[in-house]
Amino acid sequence: MQQASRAPLQCAPVGPVLIYADTIRSPEMRHEVPVLVPDPFLYAEKDGKKITMSTAFEVDRIAEAGIEAHPYEEFGYDDLLAEGKRSRFDIIARDLPLSACQAWGIRMAAASS
Repeated sequence: MQQASRAPLQCAPVGPVLIYADTIRSPEMRHEVPVLVPDPFLYAEKDGKKITMSTAFEVDRIAEAGIEAHPYEEFGYDDLLAEGKRSRFDIIARDLPLSACQAWGIRMAAASS
């Protein structure tokens, strides 16, 4: 019996990916960043490049895993905190991810739910 020829499977390219989680509770984040990080942080993947934004004391450990790592302070954390207009949580979970995405040229992305 002769097998019918099949067209190769074609997939649409995936755009940037964003995950905001820690590596303890999120298997998705743990897969992308194989470092124990107990506090939530931002992970982005764009054009095959892996990038994170986290607390300063996690940057070196994440970078050792071969991932470009940036501290909150690069995205205005100290200035926003000094303004006193927002809570630390709002700054870390809302303001800084937006600033990081803008700096990394990410306008739209697939996000983990």
